[in-house]
Amino acid sequence: MKKIEKLEQAKQQKGNFKEWGINPTFYWAYQKTLDTKNKTIDFEDVVWEKDVEQIIKHCKEFHIKTITISSNFSGAIQILGMFADNGCKIKGIKKVFSQYTEFMTNEHKIINAVEIEIN
Repeated sequence: MKKIEKLEQAKQQKGNFKEWGINPTFYWAYQKTLDTKNKTIDFEDVVWEKDVEQIIKHCKEFHIKTITISSNFSGAIQILGMFADNGCKIKGIKKVFSQYTEFMTNEHKIINAVEIEIN
């Protein structure tokens, strides 16, 4: 995954998310994805309803065309619906690398994720 300059600057300067206008859920998904072989941001943790519009805004700001959500949280269907309601397209299931590694192989585990196209 390519690095995002604004997020890297915020990390280096240790500013708070609000000062930088950065959604924390987006930021942590970005940071965790950097540790994997994924080419796009994967939301392996819970995405809250309040995050959806900001995530879409950041994707547009940083020219991100697709994201994945691999979190198995119980409100996932509602969140996917919110992405669709905001003009995004649910493309289907895609295999992604988890941030966690397999004990025996020390390789990132491959997991299922829902791929979302940002419009």
